[in-house]
Amino acid sequence: MPSRILRGEILRPLLLTLLIVLVDQLTKAIIVNTVPLFYESGHTIEVLGTFFRITHVRNLGIAFSIGHWLSPVLRKVLFVALPIVVILVLFFFYYLGDDLRGRQRWYVAAVL
Repeated sequence: MPSRILRGEILRPLLLTLLIVLVDQLTKAIIVNTVPLFYESGHTIEVLGTFFRITHVRNLGIAFSIGHWLSPVLRKVLFVALPIVVILVLFFFYYLGDDLRGRQRWYVAAVL
């Protein structure tokens, strides 16, 4: 078990993880509730001209639509279970790993 001083060094970077998750979920909720689906409306919001636009689309798969052909039930189970397993493995590596020092903990926390 980490000492009291080390515990702060371990937990502080996890605040970055929490902040990233909160901002991600908040922005997704805002877009879903305020911007109509592009497929139905063709609507986009130009923030910085054509360089940066907000477009509400749905990806039924994971990155690059991998798995979009799976049944909805299998897709939901797989796409929820797999990230949870990866997050748990990374968290245990992060928390129990004695090899991580200083900035490395911040990097792993950002990936989490």
